[in-house]
Amino acid sequence: MRVSIKEISGKTGYSLATVSNVLNGKAGVNAETAKRIMKIANEMGYLQSKKTKKIRLVLYKKNGKILDDTPFFSCLFEGIESACKENGMKLEINTLDERSSDYEAMLQEISRDASAGILLLATEMSEEDVRRFEGIPSPVIILDNRFDQAAFSSVSTENEKSSYQIVKYLYKNGHREIGFIQSKVKIDNFLIREKGYRQAMQDLGLPIREEYRVEISPSMEESYEDMKQYLKNGGKAAEAYFVVNDMIAFGVMKALTEAGYSIPQDISLVGFDDLPYSAVSSPALSTVHVFKEEMGKVGINMLANKITANLSTVLYSELGTVFVPRESVRKK
Repeated sequence: MRVSIKEISGKTGYSLATVSNVLNGKAGVNAETAKRIMKIANEMGYLQSKKTKKIRLVLYKKNGKILDDTPFFSCLFEGIESACKENGMKLEINTLDERSSDYEAMLQEISRDASAGILLLATEMSEEDVRRFEGIPSPVIILDNRFDQAAFSSVSTENEKSSYQIVKYLYKNGHREIGFIQSKVKIDNFLIREKGYRQAMQDLGLPIREEYRVEISPSMEESYEDMKQYLKNGGKAAEAYFVVNDMIAFGVMKALTEAGYSIPQDISLVGFDDLPYSAVSSPALSTVHVFKEEMGKVGINMLANKITANLSTVLYSELGTVFVPRESVRKK
């Protein structure tokens, strides 16, 4: 038998109007009060009795510098949209931007909506950020990140192992001076990729020369300008670079070419993501193919299963990658 709002009101001691506003996601109720009402409603079985019919795709932005300037997420969205249709669920897209004046209000609205499962695009998020979603009544799946200390299932990419393999590929092709180009804007995926790079360099007995580590902006245009300035200021160029993602690699490629370097004759480059431009750049960029559309589909299917089976188990799905050799690496 379905639990009524009146019963929840009696249990919590709050008025019918207050309980109703909270359960229907309306603003105007103190955050702590709302959290307590939602917790008790969940314990009483009210939320489980409401059938989830929609998915909220929440695009979480700390600064937007990663999410705003890449086709990666349009590919991801295709998988999300098709999986929603297959599961008969409505898709609603919300942007949760820390820089926005309505950030707190939007966070409360999303947190209180027990009628929707949440697919949280956590590319720019830290573990501290994701903890704000703990204790909410809706099932949550993390996408494009993984937080071992938070109790959320997730779908992510095999970043560390893939990065390790990039260095091994460059090594097998005769390169010994292998630099790393990192983003000025740090996200977990980028930090894990650098970890894989450093581990591979260590295991292969190659020195990690800090003069070959460059930090530049994550957008294509800004990475071009930053790399151009780096070279203009006398920055040393390695014989090969692992660039933390394709967007930065495109800017780096343009700056190196304008500075008189030939790719791959003078400098080899490898990116990460396999964006659509990678196959048609000049030269075509060697990179790691990330299964972007599949990531979206797996995330929705995990969420649908969690909803229908009411699963509480935390699952981590880490998708493998495929290395795509093209024209930007010279074989010595």
